Amino acid sequence: SFEEDAEAQCQRLLEEALRYDPTNCEAFQALANFRLSQNRKEDALAALQKSYEQWGHCEGKKNIVSSQLLTYLSRYRTSTFLRFQNSNS
Repeated sequence: SFEEDAEAQCQRLLEEALRYDPTNCEAFQALANFRLSQNRKEDALAALQKSYEQWGHCEGKKNIVSSQLLTYLSRYRTSTFLRFQNSNS
């Protein structure tokens, strides 16, 4: 079972992570996922856009997570582009 204040804790921790490092693309991806779980699709898309803007500061397979989230948001063309980019890097 989830704690009663789990959503508030998640919100607080995401805000704290982004205050600590406002260029953290993974924190923006987590925020997008959190917003999706709240059915706040426009906010999720905005967080993904911020994540994408920070990719120069991040390492790893960030395209895969963003691509999956974009698929959930029915942004198929962008999702396919990111998957293609990842397969070529």
